[in-house]
Amino acid sequence: MRFFLLLFTVLLSSSLAAQPATRIVAPASWPAAIPYKGQPVALLTWQQPDGTHYLSLCSSSITEDEEGSRSQYLYALHAIVSGDSVAVVWKMQDYVQDCPVDVVCRWVDISGKKTTPSFVQLTDLDSDGEPEIWLLYRTACHGDVSPADQKLLMYDGAQKHALRGTTKLQVGSTLKMGGDYKADAAMLAAPAALRARASQLWQQFGSLKIE
Repeated sequence: MRFFLLLFTVLLSSSLAAQPATRIVAPASWPAAIPYKGQPVALLTWQQPDGTHYLSLCSSSITEDEEGSRSQYLYALHAIVSGDSVAVVWKMQDYVQDCPVDVVCRWVDISGKKTTPSFVQLTDLDSDGEPEIWLLYRTACHGDVSPADQKLLMYDGAQKHALRGTTKLQVGSTLKMGGDYKADAAMLAAPAALRARASQLWQQFGSLKIE
């Protein structure tokens, strides 16, 4: 146990040192050549040798049809501006559609801070000079107390890596549900430092408690 705690501490320290300096972008200053969908949750930019990087995380409002079914969407996009050219590195979307009960569809704050939330982590755990981008979100359509689906995504360049499972839900002092997850093929083949960080983020931010 002490070995794994030391490993996580070393990984955390090295990743924080390797983070590029990100800057928050106001919606009015966002490049028109990189349109985003929905309402911004996080708009970030940083500099790399290949150009200016832009990352948008957004969510839509909950819509409801005439029969009372609700839908909501999440969007993310990473693009690079170099001179007059714009290159989209990757984009993703997920959603809850046609839900007759309560909708859960939201990005998760993975900063661990109460005053300065952040829905993105950038690291360079493989020391290749290209930051890994970490995102976590939850989706569910339920009318009871039950775990939500949860996905942890890590993009290394255009390559997506993922853990997919459910939140670990504790109700009161005794009932516990969910918390299981599986790594996709890309995550299983990733370097050990990346797999360790993925597990650590899931354990740190994957639990909910209801009194």
